[in-house]
Amino acid sequence: MAPPQPLDLDVAVVGGGPGGLAAAKAILTARPDLRVAVFERATLRPRGAALLMQPNGISALEAMDPSLVDGLMAMDPHMGPYWLYRPDGSVVSLMEGKESPQEYIRQRGGRQCMVSWHELQSLLARSLPPGVLHQEVQFDRFQEAADGSSITMHFKGGRPPMTTRLLIGADGSQSGVRQQLFGDGPPIYAGAVSWRAVMPRPDWWPKEPGSYCIFGSPPTMLGTNPLHDGSIAWQAFAAWPEARIDEVGGRSVTYVQDPLAKKEQGEARRKRALEVFGDWCPQVRSLIEGVDPLALTEHAQLHRLPEDCKVWGRGPVTLLGDSAHLATPMLAQGTNQAMEDAVELGRAIAEHGATPEALRAYEAVRQPQAEVVQRKSVELFLAFKSAKPGTPVPQQHVELENLGVWKRVFAPLPRPGSTAA
Repeated sequence: MAPPQPLDLDVAVVGGGPGGLAAAKAILTARPDLRVAVFERATLRPRGAALLMQPNGISALEAMDPSLVDGLMAMDPHMGPYWLYRPDGSVVSLMEGKESPQEYIRQRGGRQCMVSWHELQSLLARSLPPGVLHQEVQFDRFQEAADGSSITMHFKGGRPPMTTRLLIGADGSQSGVRQQLFGDGPPIYAGAVSWRAVMPRPDWWPKEPGSYCIFGSPPTMLGTNPLHDGSIAWQAFAAWPEARIDEVGGRSVTYVQDPLAKKEQGEARRKRALEVFGDWCPQVRSLIEGVDPLALTEHAQLHRLPEDCKVWGRGPVTLLGDSAHLATPMLAQGTNQAMEDAVELGRAIAEHGATPEALRAYEAVRQPQAEVVQRKSVELFLAFKSAKPGTPVPQQHVELENLGVWKRVFAPLPRPGSTAA
């Protein structure tokens, strides 16, 4: 009988967003002897999105490597007062000092940082050893060995298959790994669409440092926030009929490579955003009309029901981040929850090695925690979507404190010497 062929990898991660990169970082922090690779279908590039790193996500990053938090907080724009405006541009209120969300967080010993999605992705990518991240590699499918001891991954584009002990699906809301595991179909359309962009700060921006501006109220609103380099990020939400969901990307993501086609898509996105916000105040129109169409993203808001996310894996395969527990964006916890997933996955592999037992231990810790956030997020989004104009904006910081999410503090990952799994 021929001896078994050696495997190419110990852990393969499908998806090179912040969650997938953090998973690789956590695993290699705890077990630097393991062979880990991340496969990302696109290239790392700026994109029109920003995210709020909150106390729990920052604590998880610190448990992986304190220098990650140093790098993150160096990009902190030190958010200041919150200006609330009506659609016509008149001021509703100003939250500052003790009333502001960031002061609320600081008083409770927490930290937060608004950062562009690309900057966080790049920070994590730079923290990995050379050769771990593979870009422009499109995962196709996996095949589990009959005895469950390994996985063979197949790729599109003629790339040779690779074998691995464990497979981590961190490939987002339309996860191919999830579909092969469970075949549970596309996520649920939440009835709304979002537009996001990063662009230079406009002339009308408030002079107070770090100002955050929100126009409108649920269910139609546009929020802006400063970034550390002097630019701003904005995101807009509005109800959108399901009959037109295909116009905004449907329930799947298509990557377009042709620059001209990308620009045409961006112009179409701008046109749809102006359908909703074109009669709002000049400040809002200037953001939509002035953005580079290549920097404008558009997404149907999708989620999965918590009861459909009770199981994350099987055998040597598991899920992480949106692949495992896709929620609406109402608590701004998507990336933060993925950071929690990553650190607990690293901890489980440190204890159990690169084995299916490690994956089940990780799932046992994280699934109940993520479900609490997922359930509240769906609840808040349904209320947001059905709200009457003028309804106050949900206070994320209060909801998260009530859920106990910010109380989770993560001990540093163990950093042992090389040992066999």
